[in-house]
Amino acid sequence: TELAQLTSLEQLNIGLNHQMSGPLPENIGDLHSIKEILLSRLNLSSTIPHSLGNLTNLENLELYGNKLEGELPNLSANKNLKRIDLFNCRLSGSFPFSLTKLPMLQIIHLKSNRLEGTLPSEIGSLGMLSWFDVSMNQIIGTIPQSFSNLQNLRDLRLGGNMLSDPIPEGLCSSAKVHAGLAKHCGCDAIICPVGSYSAMGFAPGKGGCTKCPEGETTRFLGSTECQNFTQQDFLGMFYDAVGAEDWWPMDRREGWKDTTVSKCEWKGVVCDANGDVIALSIPMARNAQVNSDGRAKVYASRTILDPGRERPPKFDFSDQLKNPSPEIERILGQTFEDLKAYYVKDKKKKR
Repeated sequence: TELAQLTSLEQLNIGLNHQMSGPLPENIGDLHSIKEILLSRLNLSSTIPHSLGNLTNLENLELYGNKLEGELPNLSANKNLKRIDLFNCRLSGSFPFSLTKLPMLQIIHLKSNRLEGTLPSEIGSLGMLSWFDVSMNQIIGTIPQSFSNLQNLRDLRLGGNMLSDPIPEGLCSSAKVHAGLAKHCGCDAIICPVGSYSAMGFAPGKGGCTKCPEGETTRFLGSTECQNFTQQDFLGMFYDAVGAEDWWPMDRREGWKDTTVSKCEWKGVVCDANGDVIALSIPMARNAQVNSDGRAKVYASRTILDPGRERPPKFDFSDQLKNPSPEIERILGQTFEDLKAYYVKDKKKKR
């Protein structure tokens, strides 16, 4: 109540005070003259009050290092907001779409939260944006092509998420992002490709990202470490990438991703005497079957479904699962995208 009486207050700065704790008061939205809220590392908990959306004069919002949970409230009315720093909180949900409605926004720092979903293409309309950091979240999909429109962008950090190719060409040739590092290492200056890594998720210098050791790889762009994937890992990736949970018949999903049973017991997976995968029989759209014979040869689904196209290079599924490499991971990834694209297209035809 006392806070609400400070109607002429323009700056609230009590950050880094570890003796404080508790929730942010809902009546903080009554500080209609406030321009700066600096309340970082105060052990604040609970959710962020929706009343923050009432502060139309707010320019700088720093709440990093607290224990704030839930989604960021709608801030689309905060048209003067230039900086939002909520690094290392516990925010969840998708990227706050309301931030794309703030034309003055220069800094978005949402690193180390629990954000999910994709990055909206509307971010590319933020002409003043110079620093964008959503690293170390759970964001999926691709980097919107509209990011190439961000002419004032200097610092871009996307590593530690679940992002996939392609990387916008405009970013890979940027003379401004990370001090023009793209001039020396191309797309590595934006985000490390599959099969490489760095602590920051992008090239730390002119030498580019570090390639994974032999026998290890990464699954996504911007990885901070490499892994040794097993056959079971790759089969699980395949299942997820084609959205099998949504359209494979129940009896064809038997055993899949069940870590308590051998992959060789998963429906449609055929193994040799050593327990290595040698063939797959998987459902396709219209209940068609793609039955692999012998040492299974797997093609991109567009070729399977359109024999008129030139057949791309084939690869031995069994051998590649035993010895996963960045190159094969990329091939597998493309195959999965093709399968998904065909299935969606086919479902639309049947309606």
